[in-house]
Amino acid sequence: MAKPRETRFELARWVTSKAYVVKYNLGSTETQGRTANGYYPSKEIKIGGGTWEGDPDLKDMLAHRYKVKPQNIAITAGASEANFLIGFAIVGMGKNRKKPGTVLIENPIYSPLWGIGDILGAKIKRWQRRFENGFQLDLETLKGLVKGVDLIVLTNLHNPSGAAIPPEDMKAAAEIASDAGAIIHCDEVFRDFAPEITQPTAWAGDNCITTCSISKFQGMGGVKVGWTVASEELTQKIWTVREMTSCTCSRIDEEMMKIILKDDKIGKESRAIAKRNIALVKMWVGSQDKVSWVESNGGMCYPKIKGLKSSVKFAEFLLKKYDTLVSPGYFFGLDSHVRIGLGGPGEVLQGGLDNLSKALKKDVASFK
Repeated sequence: MAKPRETRFELARWVTSKAYVVKYNLGSTETQGRTANGYYPSKEIKIGGGTWEGDPDLKDMLAHRYKVKPQNIAITAGASEANFLIGFAIVGMGKNRKKPGTVLIENPIYSPLWGIGDILGAKIKRWQRRFENGFQLDLETLKGLVKGVDLIVLTNLHNPSGAAIPPEDMKAAAEIASDAGAIIHCDEVFRDFAPEITQPTAWAGDNCITTCSISKFQGMGGVKVGWTVASEELTQKIWTVREMTSCTCSRIDEEMMKIILKDDKIGKESRAIAKRNIALVKMWVGSQDKVSWVESNGGMCYPKIKGLKSSVKFAEFLLKKYDTLVSPGYFFGLDSHVRIGLGGPGEVLQGGLDNLSKALKKDVASFK
């Protein structure tokens, strides 16, 4: 029996309480070092209130980006709100539902995506993305799990591993889900690290929803604007819930967002940082007897440590002894792993990896 969770978002409590004081921060996953310089609006902005559907020009920009109509875009106060709105719209109790629905979540998973269904009282089922299979989708297993499911929740790139879902696999999953009457929701805040081998989930079918923001790939989570991409029918369901939450986004943030999305150099810089850091981790993994991994495509990676029983205890030791922060794999669903962020300076990552090497000289099975 799984031990009870103290919170649905241990990860945030762990990382945010330590990331700004630790010497070697390998816990954060956003591209680090961004500032607001150059992205402040130069024109006068009326801030008495925005348009509840979102800034029209911003919606047009995103519609062009995803090759859809503006009616397929919902602007939200960050990807976290977008994710919650979808959960409530699809599985929350409403006039046509006597009890919360059923959610099928990938495992390992970014814990708030599990937590949304849990806090809504939904029935939670798990779809394993196995290390031995490169954390790819097991479509045959999905066929046996999807009956009675209302919402399937995925990430692409996979958080915590950075594995990419090929478009053909997402399309096949969408067809399986559609046959069972299920919706697929995919959080894609890391997908732009690998645009050449992925596609927006919303393209896979009318039963598919993409959520995204500029918090991770661009590294600008302080600009609290996110979005969803979906059919007009699903977008209207999302709007119905959003009327009861944030209602409108920050006008200043929306204006900054438009400037940021036009800046192509941000993406080039983010991919260059990820490429360098992936190479550092790949070299490090090759030097370790106890460590194996699925090579990441960006944002983060999720190496497995042979013999590790408690990733939390190991991470606590690493923090106390070596001033190095990693995210325990337990928070995502696999206790034999840790998550390492790939968005920071190369010297910080290398220093943290060196400290991991020192910590791994201990008997990792002793961490219980």
